[in-house]
Amino acid sequence: MRGRFLFDRQRDPLPNPSQPQAQFNGTVASDSRKIIFTDAWSINSRLVNDFRLSYSRLNGPNSVTPAQFATFPNAEVDELSINTGPFPSAPQGYTQNTYQLQENLTYVRGRHTLRGGIEIRKYIDTTIFLPRARGEWDWANLNSFLNDFVPDGNNGALKNVGNGTFVGNDNAFAGFLLDDLKVTSRLTLNLGLRYEYFGTPRDANRERAHVANHRGFVFRHRTDLTNQLDDFRSIAPYLGTVRLLAAQDIDEGASLIS
Repeated sequence: MRGRFLFDRQRDPLPNPSQPQAQFNGTVASDSRKIIFTDAWSINSRLVNDFRLSYSRLNGPNSVTPAQFATFPNAEVDELSINTGPFPSAPQGYTQNTYQLQENLTYVRGRHTLRGGIEIRKYIDTTIFLPRARGEWDWANLNSFLNDFVPDGNNGALKNVGNGTFVGNDNAFAGFLLDDLKVTSRLTLNLGLRYEYFGTPRDANRERAHVANHRGFVFRHRTDLTNQLDDFRSIAPYLGTVRLLAAQDIDEGASLIS
């Protein structure tokens, strides 16, 4: 029985790669934490239980602009190859919390080594990304910029609006059964079955429901979204062999059908 705690913190400068200027330098921030509890228990001479419980939190990488330039747009002049402002794609960020429960059993009897287990995961995560949320004004030349003309460069005037937050909360489940059958002293067969389920992220479900009940602008084909159903049929048989050729030589083969 043991427990572990892992922690990592990282901070890096985030300049505008096109034209670095100290006052516009932002930060790339990342924090990760993990708490793990494991218990391997020999119940008797034939049966072993392996239990695992963990919590993980990943916060980042988050691209952060300086507070005083949180709404400051990037200004570009094509003829001078100028791009002034914070890092163009900032701000953006990601946070994920993962809860994991895993239980495995191993049972040995005769020529058989039977193994089975389940794993349950709960994901709570949020992504924040809205390109050009601060705006990007692109002028063709310095004269247009100095005279405050409407941006007439290659990109013109760009600013995305709306909510750049995507909540990807979902659930996952997996289970397996495996029998290592010792056919001879030199040959072992691995026979098994595995099942996996990974749910659809929360906001993908909301998007699907919105498209199914409303008409209007969508950026993917309507049937692509309405057919995004959870797949409960991910089951796969497993067949493998382990053959001892000589004292130090082992030949292995496996096949997985999903």
